[in-house]
Amino acid sequence: TDAQATRLLVPQTTSRSKLLTSHLGNITELADGRDVWMPTFNYDFCRTGHFDCLNDKSVVGPISEHFRTCGSDWRTICPVFNFAGVGSEPDCNIEDDGLVDPFDGSSVFAQLVERGGSVVWYGAPFSSTTLIHHVETICGRPVYRYDKIFPGTVRCKGTATDVTMRYHVRPSGFVFEYDWPRLLNEVTNAGIIKSIEPRAHLYSAQARSIVEFWRHRLSEDPLYFLDRPTRLWVEDRLEELGRRFEQRDFEDMR
Repeated sequence: TDAQATRLLVPQTTSRSKLLTSHLGNITELADGRDVWMPTFNYDFCRTGHFDCLNDKSVVGPISEHFRTCGSDWRTICPVFNFAGVGSEPDCNIEDDGLVDPFDGSSVFAQLVERGGSVVWYGAPFSSTTLIHHVETICGRPVYRYDKIFPGTVRCKGTATDVTMRYHVRPSGFVFEYDWPRLLNEVTNAGIIKSIEPRAHLYSAQARSIVEFWRHRLSEDPLYFLDRPTRLWVEDRLEELGRRFEQRDFEDMR
């Protein structure tokens, strides 16, 4: 969501709360009786090792945070990549040993696909499409990122759970970008993205359709998502290593 990009869709008022509530009303109308799952991501866990699902704020925009505090019935307990929502809550994907992978086949992203859900970009740029990391994971994990382990504790409703989050991170210190303009053009030309209100950058897609489209492309070309400058150095490094990137290739492990 992006409140600034969608400001044309709500009555103007000096009340921040009323403005954000109007946005939530629009989103409820778009959902047309279906459940709503909204990202409430918070990246502090990677630094602090702690996530409090009831109190940690969403850092992905004021609409998201307003929904978390005033419009949602629940919030998932996955560190970093968590969601708040109304309706049926996604199943928890923390394994018995405490391992959690926010993008694997049991994640919220996978359940969105399984339940026939849609993705709505409510003013948000296409480059905010975190679903892309689910596709990378179910296709065997991206060769151009590396897995990093973040241990910590999740607290929810008075219960603390020790977890270990596995997160495939981008190499730091290098040019690293996805070719978002090309990716958007391709899914648009394939008829997967549907425009709802072009002036407000409001559009949607069936989650299954975009995932299957990208799965097919990624199976043909493991570097399909990358822009050209990123692809050039990644290809050279992968050829030199003869394998997928690992943490020791980019970070001091001592």
